[in-house]
Amino acid sequence: MINIEKYKGKIIFDKCIEYLFLHAKNVYWFINDYSMYEDLTELLNHSDEDVFVLIG
Repeated sequence: MINIEKYKGKIIFDKCIEYLFLHAKNVYWFINDYSMYEDLTELLNHSDEDVFVLIG
């Protein structure tokens, strides 16, 4: 898991995120709020594959 809040808006970081979404599979982005924990737990409990999780 990667907490991306402090990197948002930086050009190099934005390009990295764009590349990740275009070329990797199983990438999920969660907004950092209370419901994120329930959604994230659900995802991780029901995934048989490796996933990339971005939080921010």
